[in-house]
Amino acid sequence: MKKNVRRPLFLFFVIVSGVFASEEITLDRCIDTAKKNNRQLEELRLGKRMKSIQLKSARYDVFPQLDFNMNYSNKLSYDYDNGDKNRAGNYSSGFKLTQSLASSGRNTAAIKKAVNNYEIAECNYLEAQNDLIVEIKKKYYQVLKNMSMVKTAEDAVKRKENNYSLIKLLYQVGNEKITNLNQAKYYIANEKNNLLLAAKNLEIAKLKLKQAMGIPLDTPLDLKEQFTAYEYDYGEDEAINKAMEYRPDLKRAELSVENVKLERTNAMSEFLPSASLSADYNWYGGQFFPDRDGWNTVFSVSFPISGGFPLYTKLNENKINLLSSEIAKKTLIDNITIEAKESHLAIILAKEKKILSYDNLKVAKERFTLAGLEYSQGKISFVEFEDIEDRLSSAESELIEAKYAYEIAIAELENAIGKTLSGGAE
Repeated sequence: MKKNVRRPLFLFFVIVSGVFASEEITLDRCIDTAKKNNRQLEELRLGKRMKSIQLKSARYDVFPQLDFNMNYSNKLSYDYDNGDKNRAGNYSSGFKLTQSLASSGRNTAAIKKAVNNYEIAECNYLEAQNDLIVEIKKKYYQVLKNMSMVKTAEDAVKRKENNYSLIKLLYQVGNEKITNLNQAKYYIANEKNNLLLAAKNLEIAKLKLKQAMGIPLDTPLDLKEQFTAYEYDYGEDEAINKAMEYRPDLKRAELSVENVKLERTNAMSEFLPSASLSADYNWYGGQFFPDRDGWNTVFSVSFPISGGFPLYTKLNENKINLLSSEIAKKTLIDNITIEAKESHLAIILAKEKKILSYDNLKVAKERFTLAGLEYSQGKISFVEFEDIEDRLSSAESELIEAKYAYEIAIAELENAIGKTLSGGAE
């Protein structure tokens, strides 16, 4: 039995591994896979289905209710004067149709609250989905960043090896010191160690991405670069307005406030008049198949005379709950405003940093090319030459950091707004 259980699971892992190994995976593919495999989202999807069923149930309550009943009664009577006993059996069956005509707002409130509860479940799902998307984006760009860091470290090792060859040549003709030659050899070993560290960081980043995607950790994973295909150009006020429009937690707070108001309507309806109409058709008699039938129609109106203290306490509780819900909503609005402002500022700074990093790398490359010539001609020292080369490595790393910091800043702004920005990715 255990072998039969393990076999489908094994086949799933094999299929998943084969699919991911056969092609490069884009960011969109990573997100889709994570959404399919995420357990929290699955639970929330089930929650939405449950609220949908409860909504249908609330709507059904306002439709006519049809019942069928069957009864049998046995009556025993005793006449003490003459000592006679009489036993009589009676059969009855029939249909009954009942329709609520007026409930003082109770039925309407129940349906509206059920609609709100379904929308709240939808908000919960969207919020969890947005959190998952930004998590996947961060881990995806972390992998790409580490891939670029590995490439940069490989280039740095090659430059150090070329530097060593140049220094060795100068040493052989008596134009360089043995200490600088040994120092250059150390720099090669140090850069190789940095390359090993970058490779380990890449491996760990991939494991974290696979874990977030919900796929086996031993699944081969080759990523295809996918960057934002547009430049962010929103103003701060526009970002805040979009957050107020799309944030699912704010929508949930608004629905919660409305639900508290509906609870007040429901509480008051228990102490207000209600009306209903019922009609039944019955067969009755002393035989199993009764030979008599009849109709009966009832129109009833209920007038509660006094709700007493229960109504008073319910209304007071509702008033406190409403104030609490409105306070929570105002606090959330303030938090969303701050998040949108912070995210907007982070994007502006990240965008500017990326531009500066491109310019800095261009200058660093030009300076390093010139430095190689100057060092070979003895115009600059070994220390100056190595310092210029280190600045090039720093400029390359800085650009990598800036590129992916910009992408992550956009992902965090989208999460702060509650919606993916237009433009897509490439």
